Amino acid sequence: MLAECGGYMYLCRSVTSFAGDEYPMAGLIPESCRMEQNLQTVGYVEAKALGDNLLCRQGESVRGHEFHFSRMTGENETVENKRAFLITKNRTGAEYAGGYADNGLTASYLHMHFAGNPAAAMRFVDKCAEYRQAEKGKM
Repeated sequence: MLAECGGYMYLCRSVTSFAGDEYPMAGLIPESCRMEQNLQTVGYVEAKALGDNLLCRQGESVRGHEFHFSRMTGENETVENKRAFLITKNRTGAEYAGGYADNGLTASYLHMHFAGNPAAAMRFVDKCAEYRQAEKGKM
């Protein structure tokens, strides 16, 4: 499963609205999301895989754009050890670990641009095909 931005938010335990109301989400990612009054980040970034995931092998990168008013909360050691990417902002060079990757799930705020790494798109397609074959074998 590959999730970008709103999909990342949906896969968390919950989302807290601008008004402070908390809504349960899918719960596949063990953290929550909170809407903030101020823009949290905007701009083009490079995302280097911290481990193998659906798109990249460890150390490979994808490029894209982030724009969001939300932030992840309730970070814990489990989540921190499963961060998907080291994100580098193109404009400032600032770096931070972001997203989540575990057991066939890769999710982040990143809106990816696969023209910057066509191999990442192909890796995802290949992983989907592997999953389909494995599921056929269970029938």
